[in-house]
Amino acid sequence: MNLWYANMIFKKFKIKKTKFLNRIIVSSMCQYSAKNGLPTQWHYNHLGSLLTSGAGGLMLESTAISKKGKITHNDLSIYSKAQKIELKKMVSYLRQINKKIPIGIQISHSGRKGSANIPWIKNGKPLNKRNKSWKTFAPSPLKRTEGWPKPKEMSGKNIKELIIDFKKAAISANYCGFDCLEIHMAHGYLLHEFMSPISNLRKDKYGGNLENRCRLLLEVSEKIRKIWPKSKCLGARITGLDHLNGGISIQDSIYLAKNLEKIG
Repeated sequence: MNLWYANMIFKKFKIKKTKFLNRIIVSSMCQYSAKNGLPTQWHYNHLGSLLTSGAGGLMLESTAISKKGKITHNDLSIYSKAQKIELKKMVSYLRQINKKIPIGIQISHSGRKGSANIPWIKNGKPLNKRNKSWKTFAPSPLKRTEGWPKPKEMSGKNIKELIIDFKKAAISANYCGFDCLEIHMAHGYLLHEFMSPISNLRKDKYGGNLENRCRLLLEVSEKIRKIWPKSKCLGARITGLDHLNGGISIQDSIYLAKNLEKIG
């Protein structure tokens, strides 16, 4: 490896007032090991070991902002009082292991990816009524793929409620003591579904051209930017391109990134 690049990778840096030990960040990894949305001993062991890995920062897994925003019944979540209390408790525990590494959390809504089995059961296929499936939401009533249920098209009221849920999740994340917050807009989750012309066939202000398809993503970001502390790190995970004909292009993602930057 070029020495200059090696020095840059291991160099400390700062975003706002959040100091990272180096540029190696442990990315979000779904564990599907929560119980009623609460962290379990698995999370304590898993995250505790990662804090001693030498990485410069740690991001918790994709965490559901609402009950219907989960992928599976075993998703980590941040919408109830009990979940907030337990997440705060876990963050305090992790701080005892390593006080120097910033700890972040990724908040998300699964959209039409929800109501699924965990990956190692039936290959993550959709739940059935016997397994307590739930009705999923999406920008348009299009199945994720063959064999998946048709989601409900979100109404204007549903969208307003979603924005509030994201805002509440951000407030809760700050209460729990997280240094960083990441809004999940990628990987087929609900916000990505709104941006992609493959999954968004709406005719209202949230569908059609690129500006309209990015509208919800930016509205969520604006709400969170207003309440998330200016001193803390705020970011978004986005999809570069859909790798499908007629999907999101790199230029589309650049448009989104520049608008997110304007928001702050």
